[in-house]
Amino acid sequence: MALGDREAKALDISLAITNRVWMGWHEDKVVCAWGLIPPTLLSEQAHLWLYTTEAVKEHEFLFVRYSQRVVELLLKEYPLITGATDPQIPGAIRWLRWLGATFGEPVG
Repeated sequence: MALGDREAKALDISLAITNRVWMGWHEDKVVCAWGLIPPTLLSEQAHLWLYTTEAVKEHEFLFVRYSQRVVELLLKEYPLITGATDPQIPGAIRWLRWLGATFGEPVG
């Protein structure tokens, strides 16, 4: 499945300003990618982003388990991890809850 122009641009920007990227693969295809964007190199907080393909649904347990393990390590480096998500995307909300996220009121 090809990315739309808007998705491709958002992914390009995220990849360009991320200090580390994690990718999930199945066979020779990317299933997901996520990373952290700290506001400065010395910051103790970072913004989390995620990109998934439809294939992540086939490997949801592994995706969640590895995400939890990575976030556990990341919280040692960045005690505060922030993010924003579209509340209309149930999978994103569910993933963030599995990682221990708490949510404020929707903006906009």
